[in-house]
Amino acid sequence: MTKDFYGPMFIVGMPRSGTKLMRALLNQHPQINLTLAESHFIPYFLKRFGNPPPFRGREDLEPFVRELLKTPFFSTMRKAGYTLDEPTFLQSVDYTRWSPIFEHVFRHFGSKGATSGTIWGDKTPGYINHVPLLKALFPEAKFLHMIRDPRDYCLSVRKSFAKSIYRAAYRWRQGVENAHRCGARLGQDYKEVRYELLLENPVSTMRDVASFLGVSYDARMVNLASAPEDLGDAKGHSKILTKNKGKYRTQLSSQEIKRIEELVGDVAKSAGYHLENDVARRSLNSFTLGILKLHDGVASLRHHVAAERELTKGVKRLFHHYTKSSWRVVTSD
Repeated sequence: MTKDFYGPMFIVGMPRSGTKLMRALLNQHPQINLTLAESHFIPYFLKRFGNPPPFRGREDLEPFVRELLKTPFFSTMRKAGYTLDEPTFLQSVDYTRWSPIFEHVFRHFGSKGATSGTIWGDKTPGYINHVPLLKALFPEAKFLHMIRDPRDYCLSVRKSFAKSIYRAAYRWRQGVENAHRCGARLGQDYKEVRYELLLENPVSTMRDVASFLGVSYDARMVNLASAPEDLGDAKGHSKILTKNKGKYRTQLSSQEIKRIEELVGDVAKSAGYHLENDVARRSLNSFTLGILKLHDGVASLRHHVAAERELTKGVKRLFHHYTKSSWRVVTSD
């Protein structure tokens, strides 16, 4: 197959929906070169510096590089052994437009290094809220939307982060509904992959994804080189867990399942999921949503502190994540 698509491709979706697994499988392909950490920062930098970028010379890029070095993205990549030589970076990037600046960063931190002739891109679930913005920046961009059964998604959010299953359902509906609207406008540049189908038939699913990206299918795309997941039931497993689905049936109460289905309703049906209850849509009121948001904020703090094993570092990590996260930075797409 002749390949004339070189990126970017963005893997989007709600967290805990198989985006890490998809990234790991795609990076097994010799022509695909995705970063190993979620970037999140594109909306933040556009809001921070403006669009188009205000840089008049390479020296004007220094504040951008300093901000980049403060991102959770760079922190994660540094722990993985990646570095950024600032003088070299400043000398080799087109500073007049955001698209070559971001491409330069992503290719530098790609799983295969700054390799030419590969498809570059990123896995950041939160970009599900910024598809129009990214498409405007990169007209050639393709979007792969991972979708998971909302009941299993909510269960995984609770088990992984100790967050509310009901706020998770509320956010699942918002995110998937928004992605459906965007996908309808993107046409052939948007593809949905149900997590359950990937588990049930990885070869067929990855063949479809390869075709979507314009590359030949490679058998390595269904084999993991290492364990991609560090949370949840798939943590530490270096193979596709075919049975990692439908767990909500035994791990959620019937009342919890019903309430989740009231929240996700017709959007879940449109995504191909069968509801176990005949329910009418019943959303969360603003007061309840506020309480659950506070609950989830405390859970996030605990998660970051546990990750850093120190309160001060955990708070700092949460601050940088909160201020730069694509889930929270609002832009005029």
